[in-house]
Amino acid sequence: MEDDFSQLNPVHPSEPFRQSEPARPSEPAQPINPYQPPVNPYQSSTYEPYRSPSMSSGNGTLALWLGVISMIASTLGVICCIPFLFNLVGLISGVVAVVLGVKEMRAVREGYAHASNRTTAQLGVVFGSIGIVISLLLLLLFAGFIAFAILADPP
Repeated sequence: MEDDFSQLNPVHPSEPFRQSEPARPSEPAQPINPYQPPVNPYQSSTYEPYRSPSMSSGNGTLALWLGVISMIASTLGVICCIPFLFNLVGLISGVVAVVLGVKEMRAVREGYAHASNRTTAQLGVVFGSIGIVISLLLLLLFAGFIAFAILADPP
């Protein structure tokens, strides 16, 4: 009697070992796309990958340019023949520059914008603030001149 150990079941030695058929795929195999990243089976569907901050959102640069425009327009209000128009343009662009600059600095602080945008946003806030102050001072000065001219009685 010859013992054939290849036919013994390693888990239950009393039962004979039965070879099962290899599993057949129900669908034909799809070709692998070499340009598609492999699927991670350990990644859950609710996982949100790290979002890298945008290199340039444009708000800091726009705040800088509006701050420069605010300073130029408010100083042109002294020289030009239409002082109220230039001072109002300087005032409005200065307020918008400050709002956009603060918004961009908040985005940098919270990680939604790149850290290099902080300097342009800070300069936009500074230039916008200077433009606001110059515009308000000149508007008050011109309003005082007009009030003095109206209230002054010619002899």
